[in-house]
Amino acid sequence: YTQTGTNSGYAGTSKIIQVCTDIDECLTKCRNDSNKVCVNLPGSFRCSCIKGTYSTNVTTMPCEDPCVAGRCKNSGKCQYQANEQFPYRCVCMAGYTGFHCELLDDHYWGMQRNAIIVGVVLGVLLLICIVVVLVFFLR
Repeated sequence: YTQTGTNSGYAGTSKIIQVCTDIDECLTKCRNDSNKVCVNLPGSFRCSCIKGTYSTNVTTMPCEDPCVAGRCKNSGKCQYQANEQFPYRCVCMAGYTGFHCELLDDHYWGMQRNAIIVGVVLGVLLLICIVVVLVFFLR
């Protein structure tokens, strides 16, 4: 994330002759954060978060790891996304959905339930067939 300063980045150095000197905004802007990089530009500045971090307002807010522990629920894996609308996305484990993997995937769990029911029915039918064959041969 990058934000460019828009304030007048010059200071007058003389009242008699108007001479302007570029102010190094990086001395006062984007500071106190090891996750930021400030580039002084003529009359302005550009403040950026280092790769793997983001901020909602890079000039005034700290740059943070978007994949802080616990952001993705139910064993979902957080992935950093540069230059996207959201700085991260959660990759959900099977059976979960939602932006933070916080929702049960009804389709997945319905299929799991159906597989269990079919397995039980087939097991019972196989058992009945075995009993019928045993009764037929043991007579």
